[in-house]
Amino acid sequence: MRKGLFLTSTLITLLLVGFLFFGCDDDSINPPNNKTDASLNGTWVDEDGVKLILDNGNFEFSGFMKGNYTTNGNNITLIPTHFHGDALNSNMGEAWFESKWYSKSDLKTSLEYYYVSDEELNDIFSSQTGTYSVSGSKLTLTFYGDSQIFTKVGSSGDNNDISNSDNKEISNLVYVGVVAFNAKTENFPLSNNLGQAKSFISNRKNDVDSTALCYAVSESIKLFDAPGLPALDNKFIVTFTDGDDNYSSALYNDVPYGREYDKARTDLLSKSGIKSYAIGFGTSLRENDLMKLVVNGGEYRNATNTTNLNQVFQDIANSVLASSKNVVLITQKGNYTETNPKYFKITVSASQTANGTIDYSSIVICKLAGKQFSIITPSDYITFDAPVTGTESGTKINIPLNNLKYTSGGKECYIRNIKVEISTSQDSGYRVDVEDSSASSDITKKIGVVIVLDCTTSLGSAFGPMKTSANNFIETLAKNTR
Repeated sequence: MRKGLFLTSTLITLLLVGFLFFGCDDDSINPPNNKTDASLNGTWVDEDGVKLILDNGNFEFSGFMKGNYTTNGNNITLIPTHFHGDALNSNMGEAWFESKWYSKSDLKTSLEYYYVSDEELNDIFSSQTGTYSVSGSKLTLTFYGDSQIFTKVGSSGDNNDISNSDNKEISNLVYVGVVAFNAKTENFPLSNNLGQAKSFISNRKNDVDSTALCYAVSESIKLFDAPGLPALDNKFIVTFTDGDDNYSSALYNDVPYGREYDKARTDLLSKSGIKSYAIGFGTSLRENDLMKLVVNGGEYRNATNTTNLNQVFQDIANSVLASSKNVVLITQKGNYTETNPKYFKITVSASQTANGTIDYSSIVICKLAGKQFSIITPSDYITFDAPVTGTESGTKINIPLNNLKYTSGGKECYIRNIKVEISTSQDSGYRVDVEDSSASSDITKKIGVVIVLDCTTSLGSAFGPMKTSANNFIETLAKNTR
């Protein structure tokens, strides 16, 4: 990542300089009370992508500092407990720090050679007081006379309060986060502001030739834990790289060189419900290692050139969309038994792309006995969770077809239409009865997708097309869930 990351926010720079070089008065070390304003809780992002998390008295400027805060009137006091090594490297001259969080004791040990006194350390970890105001989805923080405006993640805000055109691309159902990596990571938190997510990608640079791929994957998982996010029905991670990991062991704690992919896979599997994909670009890849970054029904795809790279991203977007349909079969209640069940012929039509014409069609035969719904004649292309027990709703029985997929040639297709016909016989007499049987298949799930993007110099001229493909991926999700 670019060295100037820690100078992109004037407020952050002023805070760091204030903490590291000036400290504060003793009076501000012990604020008058421990109150916090509940309206501050959540994740906030400024125009440079700097993320601020406020959570009931705890704060974190992602990649900079974290600690505790209190409020009193419109005053806010930040009391740091940790500084990040990357921020310290940008502001403390010749001393060098690892890319990790440093407590006061950690910093004392690291600065022992430089004869930093306890008094100087206390100054570094002393508090700073500024002012704040919240208006709708906007938070304004002012320290040392400089103000910075943050937008709350997950809130569309007041249209009259939005001046940046990026803020107009708001989705009700799709939340996108980004982790860009080379020798370190830059994060855009999960947000339904898709315009800002795309701008974040467009503004990345590839000016470092080190690949902390696995560490970035592990970091991407943490984005799903940010406070203020809504409950997400489905969670996805899509990772792109053009080379092998050669730097994660320098960033992980206690993970030896050669075990980075195992560590990333363990982290992926430890977070329930994440479906992850991986894209390898080029021909000189250790695909067995990249396959370790694929879990819970995702897939590994290879793109050999920039022309098919966009198509690979689109294929995965289609898979994400197909996995995010709520499909419920609705039928009348009745005395259905094993000897006299109700039969269903379900015809599913699908296309290769989200907006394409219908390319495929297949049929699956099912039966309903009591409330138990099961497949009796499967399809080579259609799959869903079965058997399943339906639930009564008035005069109807609702039967969820969870994880409904249409797969052809090893690729998950985009489901276009679902036709349901009923009969008293397994082999004949199927008919459509709109009052008796129907299927709803709207995409009504909230989904979270974190895109992990390689930003190393080795991409060369392919770096621009990669960013375009990633943004097209976001746009496809948006178009099909609006």
